[in-house]
Amino acid sequence: MTIACKAMVVAEHGPPSRMAWTDVELPSPAPHEIAIEQRAVGVNMIDTYVISGAYTIDPLPLTPGVEGAGVVTAVGRDVEGFAPGDRVAYGGPPLGAYAQIRTMPPAYVVRIPDWLSFDATAASMIAGLTAQMMVKRVYPVGPGVAVLVHAAAGSSGSALARWASDLGARVIGTVGGAAKVAAAEAAGCQHVIDYATEEFAYAVKALTDGKGVDVVYDGIGRDTFTGSFQALTPTGMFVSYGQASGPCPPIDLGDLPVTFSNFIARPSVFAFNATRPAFEDSMADVFDALERGVLEREPAHRYPLEDAARALTDLMARKTSGSIVLTV
Repeated sequence: MTIACKAMVVAEHGPPSRMAWTDVELPSPAPHEIAIEQRAVGVNMIDTYVISGAYTIDPLPLTPGVEGAGVVTAVGRDVEGFAPGDRVAYGGPPLGAYAQIRTMPPAYVVRIPDWLSFDATAASMIAGLTAQMMVKRVYPVGPGVAVLVHAAAGSSGSALARWASDLGARVIGTVGGAAKVAAAEAAGCQHVIDYATEEFAYAVKALTDGKGVDVVYDGIGRDTFTGSFQALTPTGMFVSYGQASGPCPPIDLGDLPVTFSNFIARPSVFAFNATRPAFEDSMADVFDALERGVLEREPAHRYPLEDAARALTDLMARKTSGSIVLTV
């Protein structure tokens, strides 16, 4: 038995415009899977890497997307803890979120609290899990810690800034354009640097009396790589979690000053939540942050699912601030 629906399908790698809104036939859930009729799909920068071929996760043709929310419609015979009618969300592999209906193992699936909407949950899964991982596990922050968050007006960047600020850190954010300064300030940044007009490393040093920040959270990649190290304290940590401007260049440890002892992290939210207990603990933290208003409860932008290419094109062109969802 198969399930008929429509999905965005990538037949060959390239720009988002290569995706096609296509009729597909899904197999019924395997014994270890559930079927989800989707209500909202989260848009993440990783989707652009999958579509372009920068990340080769699944063979072509494929349907991108790793986060969404909807209603369980069927449950495989070996699945426990979920039933048809459950309101659920997910943030993790396998790919396949850009579809009206999808099947998947429930390892990264969680029930949605009654007070939270499908749109809000879909927009918060990867960004929320990423922020939680960064500020509590990769480099725990708190009062007295100085943090630099790149792309602080974006989905993941604003979530990071909000959570770090809530924990008492001093948050410096960068944005690409004057129009995004207000959004970064609203996300909890005490200082915002427009790296389109200002050398952010020098600005950071000026703001910290020449000391630099304790940690840099960088989802930009190539364009901010060198400056990020220049903005660190001698024992600070550089955390790379994305490559919106292109991959980071190779690191020659011999180039680092002998008076420095920097740390480098390349964390994966899926690795940090690879076990069910770890994922459930992280999601409890994310839901708490949403309930307390630390994370935004509603997405900043909505596009119909069939307009996913336009949503991703706007994201890549930095025309958006905050989270994006595709409505189904």
